[in-house]
Amino acid sequence: MAKNANLVYSGYIWMLLLYFFNTLWLSAQNIQDPLANQMAIRNMKTSSVLVRLESFDKKLQYIKQSIQSEKCNEACKAKKNKEIEEILKSRDQFNRAFIEAFRKYYQFSKVYFYYDKDHHELRQNQFEGTLFIDDSLQYCSGGPFPTDSVYILGKGKTPESEAEGWIFQYPDGIAMQKGFPFITQNNAKTLITYFSSSDHLKKNCNYIVKKLNKDLFSYYHKTEMKRMEGERAWMGGQ
Repeated sequence: MAKNANLVYSGYIWMLLLYFFNTLWLSAQNIQDPLANQMAIRNMKTSSVLVRLESFDKKLQYIKQSIQSEKCNEACKAKKNKEIEEILKSRDQFNRAFIEAFRKYYQFSKVYFYYDKDHHELRQNQFEGTLFIDDSLQYCSGGPFPTDSVYILGKGKTPESEAEGWIFQYPDGIAMQKGFPFITQNNAKTLITYFSSSDHLKKNCNYIVKKLNKDLFSYYHKTEMKRMEGERAWMGGQ
């Protein structure tokens, strides 16, 4: 009986210890996440944002390969070449409008552009080289950008609704913690504009960049206020 009681007591103590350490770990996580965001937004203000534009390279390569198939006759080739032209036209129209919107409405940090297909090579070269994109979608030189002073803005799943949107990431591909500014690609505003305006592409790009710029500044000022309040509280306790 005494042995069983000791086992029960030992198990009870072990469960208490696990609960204690799990509580500490969860508390540390809850504290760490907003602190990581605060450090990121403050550093981003004096760093560079690299916008990773969609190239649709894999899709284009797949279509080009299918053209080489023996089963693809002249009519098939003409259809697929037309498809390639439409993809390139749509891609370039969006990317030009997106870059133009950044030039006009983005002031939070320095900004540069490159294609997603070149991400791996640029990262290997510390984001330096001739794989950046200018306003005319031509390759140009840029960098180097040290990994501790560069952030990536690219397409991905938003942290709240898992919808497609533009989210910020660290150079290693890890997305910012929940709470950091982002914007969905298709929301009520952009969808209404899409169906109601013939110039919807330009208007939606302008809206996305304006809102992103506004949200970044708002989040920055909010975190700075918290930081200063924390410093005053700390000084007052000395």
